[in-house]
Amino acid sequence: MAASKIMIIEDEGIVGLELADSLERMGYEVAPVVPTGDEALHAVAAARPDLILMDIRLSGPLDGIETARRIRDLYRVPVIYLTAHSDEATIQRAKLSESFGYLLKPFETRSLRASIETALYKADQERVRETEAGWNEVLGEYLPESLVITDARGDVKYVNRAAAGLACLTPEQCRDKPFAAVFPSVDPVTREEVGLPLSAALAEDRTITADTLLLFGPDRTPADYVLRPVKDRFHAASGVVCLLKPVGAEDKTERELRFELERAGRYQSGLLPEQGKTINGVRSGWLFHPSLFGSGDVFNVFPLDERRVGFFLLDVMGHGFQAAVLAVTAYSFLSTDAARLGICAGPSGPNGASGAVRGPAEVIAELNRRFYHDTGEHPFFTIVYGVIDPGSGKGILARAGHLPPLFSKPGGRVETLTSRGQAVGVLPDIAVEEKEFAFLPGSRLFVFSDGLVDVLHVKGEQASDERIVRYLDEHSRLDLTALCMGLDALVAEVHPDAIFEDDIAFLALERE
Repeated sequence: MAASKIMIIEDEGIVGLELADSLERMGYEVAPVVPTGDEALHAVAAARPDLILMDIRLSGPLDGIETARRIRDLYRVPVIYLTAHSDEATIQRAKLSESFGYLLKPFETRSLRASIETALYKADQERVRETEAGWNEVLGEYLPESLVITDARGDVKYVNRAAAGLACLTPEQCRDKPFAAVFPSVDPVTREEVGLPLSAALAEDRTITADTLLLFGPDRTPADYVLRPVKDRFHAASGVVCLLKPVGAEDKTERELRFELERAGRYQSGLLPEQGKTINGVRSGWLFHPSLFGSGDVFNVFPLDERRVGFFLLDVMGHGFQAAVLAVTAYSFLSTDAARLGICAGPSGPNGASGAVRGPAEVIAELNRRFYHDTGEHPFFTIVYGVIDPGSGKGILARAGHLPPLFSKPGGRVETLTSRGQAVGVLPDIAVEEKEFAFLPGSRLFVFSDGLVDVLHVKGEQASDERIVRYLDEHSRLDLTALCMGLDALVAEVHPDAIFEDDIAFLALERE
């Protein structure tokens, strides 16, 4: 096992060097000593430490406690404080900053080692709980396929119920064991054991799909697999998501298939925002129908801070499980929650103030950095992301490969908001333009996926949003709820069987 890397933030050079020497003798890897809080914020991203030893009384505008709080917001790195001061006020500030320990100088080697190992263990358990909770809430338990998440060593950190059943074990019996021990696999022809290329997915930073079927678990269930690397807070590969998909779905009854599809649709619908909710003076309404084959349309409207509102609608290319995983992962990133790797706002400011709201082009560029993989396979999605400030009446959006949104002023006709931008995940760097619009009282904005365009277009004619524009113009006096219900009725009129080959998503926003 690789030695844990520790960073020392200490403004007394001799003290820092002596401490670094002690840590190296203990067997730890030590990053270069950093003297100030400002330098530490940049050094942490480059060094990627597992733990930080922080002097509370640092020189400069940032003391150790404020530096530790910012580092935790940005990178979730655990911190142990080192100080010669034991006054009550300092101790209370340290407690409130969620540190992982507090050592008074001078300290013994034994107490230092014990504090470090305790902090590393607590931080590891916290990351595991966060990972398990996040996947539990948004994905794993709702999927019929077997989903497994490993760490960089290949040890199982999460399994859903389907995966545990494939291994004939409980989820607790699977955790923290090598993947090959929990899910032994053999070649169906030679009957020889075959290991999955988990390390290759990590080393090559790419998605790996099985070329041939393997037999998994004690029941020798035939299945194929997909491996996709997971990135940590520093954008480095830190684990693998593995999907084991048993074959033989064609032998299932129509009733069983219908049940699985309905369950997938309920799960996807569970991510949708509250219908008709008003946030910071912006009311929303929407229409959604999931595809029969499982697709990746998701959208949301949410507060960015006390006055601004964020919104997005994204459409993943393709169908099935991989599209769902991509959509859910992007959905989790599109938030202001730093603990869940949200990218819509910067880190929290002093005294807990909200971080700066990021512009749409910056958010989309960050999404592309996280999702682009330099391989022959390019899972990608299109998206419209925007920010509205009702107080100033200003809106700004950007689109990456998506259909242009529609916009109407009070009493005016519907117009198109055009801007340029490539889809997320296709190229290593994409150019995305921002489009500003005046979102005054009574203004409306409409964002939709190509599934709605396809279902409403007349056969024999080129698909376009003309029918949607005409409907919105003719029914501009309806409130948003009635407008969305009427559009749903129009969809049912042209497509009465309610079986859709692609997701149908429509999001409407109105300034009160």
